[in-house]
Amino acid sequence: MPHHPMPVYSQDHATYIKQMHDWHMKMHHYHDHLKAYHLEKAKHFQGLMGGATTHGTPRPEDAVEGSTSHGVRH
Repeated sequence: MPHHPMPVYSQDHATYIKQMHDWHMKMHHYHDHLKAYHLEKAKHFQGLMGGATTHGTPRPEDAVEGSTSHGVRH
């Protein structure tokens, strides 16, 4: 996490409110950036895994008639 310490309350209420607003905006921007980064990494990883969905859940278009999710034919 970036080093953006939360402002400490001071007797100047207006300054404190502005500092808190600025801090929250920095944190919001940071979290948006972090989320975008992780989504891009997940997309890249899915590409490396051949497009498998999360947690190895099989995609309907990959289903083979007569097989189970364990790959055992009956």
